[in-house]
Amino acid sequence: MLQQVTGSRASKSLLWSYKRSFNGFVAKLTEDEKNQLARMEGVVSVFPRENKQLHTTRSWDFIGFPQDVNRAPLESDVIVGMLDTDLFSFKWSFRCGYLGSLDAIAEGVDIISISVGGSIKDYCKDSIAIGAFHSMKNGILTSNSDGNRGPRSGTISNLSPWSLSVAASIIDRRFLTQIVLGNNKTYEPDLTAPGVHILAAWSQGTTVTRDVGDTRVVPFNVLSGTSMVCPHATGAAVYVKSFHPTWSPTMIKSALMTTATPMSPTKNPDAEFANGSGHIDPLKAVDPGACSEATNATVWDLNYPSFALSAKQPSSISRSFNRTVTNVGAADSSYQANVVAPSGLVVKVNPSNLAFKAVGEKQSFVVTVDATIGLNALSGSLVWSDGVHKVTSPIVAFLF
Repeated sequence: MLQQVTGSRASKSLLWSYKRSFNGFVAKLTEDEKNQLARMEGVVSVFPRENKQLHTTRSWDFIGFPQDVNRAPLESDVIVGMLDTDLFSFKWSFRCGYLGSLDAIAEGVDIISISVGGSIKDYCKDSIAIGAFHSMKNGILTSNSDGNRGPRSGTISNLSPWSLSVAASIIDRRFLTQIVLGNNKTYEPDLTAPGVHILAAWSQGTTVTRDVGDTRVVPFNVLSGTSMVCPHATGAAVYVKSFHPTWSPTMIKSALMTTATPMSPTKNPDAEFANGSGHIDPLKAVDPGACSEATNATVWDLNYPSFALSAKQPSSISRSFNRTVTNVGAADSSYQANVVAPSGLVVKVNPSNLAFKAVGEKQSFVVTVDATIGLNALSGSLVWSDGVHKVTSPIVAFLF
């Protein structure tokens, strides 16, 4: 293909080729050559290389995940591929290395942690989304950090449905200063984890501020951003994986999302667009009760543990969502649907009761949402409860 558009320059133009999980290559091309290549039969997409933006101690105790938590014997067998500019301390005995998401598949990692990102406008033209998709196909969960978010924006989240999307939350540590907030908002993350004012390892090969004239060198520093939040979610995913090594990436993602602690929409007007399903709870995620698996269907029927409706202008809309859950709790259990919905949001669940007779049994249901969407986003939730477990899915309707 390259020879057809570049001729004798083909060998010099080719920079890298991928063949372990999908067929593709990186090459230096002119705009004309790129367009020729894009029109060729068998070419799915051609997109430019981009620079992605770089996006502890007390935080684990803050989320109720202490040092003496119950551990699984398989924990040390879980391999994590780290993609970041810094290496931070974890309370885990796993191997980690700086691996590309594709080269990572070949190395046999179990989970990929990638603390970089940027806006994604087309999942078929983004390297992180493509890498996460092929990782998921190979049974590898990608933990990816979210950026700015909110209900009204012209861009899609910097994450894909195949990643575990994590937004940064604060912990009980505050440093006050005057700031100016921007208005670059994106769609909702999957969940929230500590990412603001985290005490993290700091390279002594550089100074505290990296500014000219600053001679201070420290082994630890208080930092904020995606590099802080993503490892928390990765650590939680490792914990779940160590207890359930046969669970698929989507089951682990579902377990983390449906057991997250809901956060108050009154304290944050962006609600799910800032918090996703809620704050991460690793202990509950080990025993979620029920999990969703990936399915091949329309975008509305993607077996996702959340429900979203949107409109371009204030209006009344209705949509039905088909979902399937797998029982990973007690063999003989029955779950009752409970809906929490504000005025303007009417939610019906059919059937409203799911009865399981075995572990691994699947049950399907339909959620119908009627929403009167105005200027403010509507936020609700569906909670399946068996008296012990609470399987929670957020429901949101908004203008975009």
